[in-house]
Amino acid sequence: AGLQDPEGKSGAQPVNGPESQEESLRRVWSAVTAALSDGSGDRHTLALVAQLCMQLLPVDGVSLSLVGGARARETVYASGEVSDLLQRVQASLGEGPTFEAYATRRPVLVPDLAADPGPRWPVFASEIGAHRIGAVFAFPLQRGAIGIGGLEMYRVEPGWLSAEEVTTALRIVDLAGIALSALRVDSLHGEWVVALPMD
Repeated sequence: AGLQDPEGKSGAQPVNGPESQEESLRRVWSAVTAALSDGSGDRHTLALVAQLCMQLLPVDGVSLSLVGGARARETVYASGEVSDLLQRVQASLGEGPTFEAYATRRPVLVPDLAADPGPRWPVFASEIGAHRIGAVFAFPLQRGAIGIGGLEMYRVEPGWLSAEEVTTALRIVDLAGIALSALRVDSLHGEWVVALPMD
């Protein structure tokens, strides 16, 4: 199972009033690049990225996963039980939005999962149909030209991301790729991170 933040609220909070979007992006960018530079990347670094998603985008949960081939994957962060469930179901079936985003290197945006579950993953849609998941947005994570994982967001209510929100999401995806590259091996209690490509 992946690391979970049950309340999805980890990370530094602004102390002098609300941050602007740009201030939030700069704050997390600084923290993530510092972790990459000094080798201090861990669960907290991933939590900062997930929190940024929920702060700046109309989503209710976030997960980050590492992918090591067609079916090998590990959830390294989930903001709560539903995000973790989405990843576990996809990992067990070998299909779903994050798998497709990774395979195609393109975002997979499903604004109404009940109305359009996608003929590409019928078993996945059936498995998660009993849960309150209105929309799913999955993005591939890359370092250079090499795919390393996926970032998946869900919302309880159906609905599109606006063009501006997709642009913001893509900026956060860049941060997420760096955050995965910054992970220490011992933070995952395994060897997944050893072979992550670095620029």
